[in-house]
Amino acid sequence: MSENAPVVIKFIYKGPEYYRYYWENRSTIAWGQLVDGLRLLYGIAEEVLTLVYKDSEGENVLVTNQHDLKFMLNMSDKATSLKVMVMVGSVHELLKNAKNKDMDSSQPSTPKNFGKMKIPTPEDYISMAGSPQGSISERYPRPLSPPENKVNPGILSPDKDPRI
Repeated sequence: MSENAPVVIKFIYKGPEYYRYYWENRSTIAWGQLVDGLRLLYGIAEEVLTLVYKDSEGENVLVTNQHDLKFMLNMSDKATSLKVMVMVGSVHELLKNAKNKDMDSSQPSTPKNFGKMKIPTPEDYISMAGSPQGSISERYPRPLSPPENKVNPGILSPDKDPRI
């Protein structure tokens, strides 16, 4: 595809929220300005950012400089839009963190009884509306929440607060 063709890039950082940006001309996108804009957009204080996108074969490709950015923008003949994940850190740091996560993944990250819990469907609510078998809350107990810390009302009184 021509370097002068328009492109839409969808940036994703930490979650489902994303921002789409449109450029009339691919060749005007500069790595330094792009990274500075992403830092400002997402409130990232770290100096080093790495972008990750999937190539035409479905492989993750890391973008860390202007050369990589040009390659990403010119990778496909038909790509008019790209989905890019924003990662904080250098390639070395990201790979090191990935190895640590792999070592930690040997322990289960879900609760022990997660597979045994049944998630209610709308039909369950409708069928049990007049059911004598018990309430929905009895049949589908909520997960335990952490205990609430009780606050002494005397602490909140401005007359007794030593900070005031």
